[in-house]
Amino acid sequence: MAQETSAGTWTRSHKLIKFDVAGDIKVPEKSSVSQSLMGQMMFCKYYEGFANTLIVKITCVDTNGLLDKLPIRTGMSVELSFSHASLDKEEVYEFSQANNTNLIIVNIDNGTHSDKRQMYTLTCITPTTLNNHTTRAYKRYGSNIGTTVGLLLSEVMGVPKDRMQKVENTANKYEFCANFTRPINLINRLATKSVSKGGKPDSAERGLCGFMFFETQKTGYNFRSVKDMMEKESPFPPYVKVGAKDALDSNPFTLSATPKFNESQDLIKKLRTGQFQSHNVVYDIMTRSLTDNIYKSETDGEVASTVDEIPSRRILNVLDRGSTTGKDGELAEPVDKVVWRQSHAAAQYQLLYSQILDVTIPMNLNLEVGMTLNFKFPDLNTGEGTTPGVTPSSGKYLIARLSHEFGNPVGDFTGLTLVREHYQPYEE
Repeated sequence: MAQETSAGTWTRSHKLIKFDVAGDIKVPEKSSVSQSLMGQMMFCKYYEGFANTLIVKITCVDTNGLLDKLPIRTGMSVELSFSHASLDKEEVYEFSQANNTNLIIVNIDNGTHSDKRQMYTLTCITPTTLNNHTTRAYKRYGSNIGTTVGLLLSEVMGVPKDRMQKVENTANKYEFCANFTRPINLINRLATKSVSKGGKPDSAERGLCGFMFFETQKTGYNFRSVKDMMEKESPFPPYVKVGAKDALDSNPFTLSATPKFNESQDLIKKLRTGQFQSHNVVYDIMTRSLTDNIYKSETDGEVASTVDEIPSRRILNVLDRGSTTGKDGELAEPVDKVVWRQSHAAAQYQLLYSQILDVTIPMNLNLEVGMTLNFKFPDLNTGEGTTPGVTPSSGKYLIARLSHEFGNPVGDFTGLTLVREHYQPYEE
């Protein structure tokens, strides 16, 4: 439960508890000693999203020359914590070594500079994400893809076990050689080859393709199926679009600004990407044979059957036997399954972004990428016709990108980019 329920409180209630940078003015060699910079912070922006790791950008005003005197340099550790009305009274939003979420400065962007003050922005990531740029995966892997992802995170990147609790097992295995690839690049590639659990692999009820890899402050590294994320119910009341005069008066579950809908209504674009139906062909250079698959995605009736009854995109791939063969030299899985997975995955990723909604809400630090939220949008007319709050744009969405902004003079807000495959009825 939150400390307060007022939306106005949620936009003005953040409290900086800690902002320390490793270093010491008097004893520079003691890099483990932290220096508080609480008086230097102007505002902080936090980002997380699909296929990305978390990023924190901290803008500071330096009136004491600490940037040079401390000095503050890339590679230093940062500990940061806030309290906020959206959290429980004893809960804090923190990045600290105690819970394996401390930050590392990877860039210092110098802004304005004068004789009396200097502005600069620190760009920070987690230490394990930094390891992605200094390590490579080189072993042969051949187990469940979820298990492989866990090994890449723990053995190659050094991620603690408690920071990868949401690594989901898949219904399929995948055998390959890593070939000295950056682990995060490899995991994102594996996500496109993953099939969710459920149903029979050889039937129409088999699991769905479409996995996402991302990092959040609360749960660490996630490797989750779109199917699993979309099936989860939102733990919060629906967000409501209200009139300007009523906005942000008492209800924190209101939109702070006019929502921006980015539904893709471009039929030609959808046909070019093969969103409705695609013809995938894989050529096996060893057997000199072709295996094809016509994949037809489930649409929500938005196009006439005459439009989506034939493949609008044809994709030719070469079968990578060196990466997919098992220990006996044979393919780890039948070619037709490989082709089906490629077809299905391409369509699923296209469908996921069929509808995109950008909203700004009073800051809610309980939110994270991969959660679902419900929205109610009023009818545009004066009350005749459809019931307010049940317009086609209302309903459940999946958080694909998220940003929290602390310390802005306007207030504390959360920006969300939400996605879903199709229109769906709003349910109370």
